[in-house]
Amino acid sequence: MGRRPLRRFEQKQTKKLVLVTRLHLDSEEHAVRFFGQYSEALEKKYAERSNLLRRPNFFSFDTPDGGVFLDCLGNECVTMEVPPAKPSTPSPKS
Repeated sequence: MGRRPLRRFEQKQTKKLVLVTRLHLDSEEHAVRFFGQYSEALEKKYAERSNLLRRPNFFSFDTPDGGVFLDCLGNECVTMEVPPAKPSTPSPKS
């Protein structure tokens, strides 16, 4: 039985979707290449980032829209885009 490479989950409170992908590439070299290119794409997609953590084959950060995670081990990569745990509340105006 094959694995589903893309999974979507919905947070019950916010009704926002969590996007999870798992890729099995044909070689570790291709996984390294995918990691480099996809991490660049994530940086372009999310210009506003905080709590950036970058290590070999691991990349994560927070955005106003939630958290982003990319991890590769061997020839497999997992990505996750998660909305914030709690809905953001507007700050009171002074």
